[in-house]
Amino acid sequence: MLGGSRINHEEIVRRRSSIDAAETRLREMAEKIQETGCVIKDLDIGLIDFPAIFRGREVYLCWKLGEAEILFWHPVEEGFRGRKPIDEDFIREQSDAGSN
Repeated sequence: MLGGSRINHEEIVRRRSSIDAAETRLREMAEKIQETGCVIKDLDIGLIDFPAIFRGREVYLCWKLGEAEILFWHPVEEGFRGRKPIDEDFIREQSDAGSN
């Protein structure tokens, strides 16, 4: 009578329940990822860092959603803006460190 619309309360409750379940699942998965030592930097762009050692200091291997594999690293203090390509020097250093 007043120009309002009908609200389907059951549908709203069902959708809210679905959203809550998805949020819980996302939180659980994020916790599992972080338990492995990885650091979720940004969920919106899908940015994850993986701890590594390069030339005796801690660095992060850096992966972003959409990248086929881990192709970059950066010093811990520089973050995403300091990303550098994983080159032959980086790979050689990892191989040499693993053989010691």
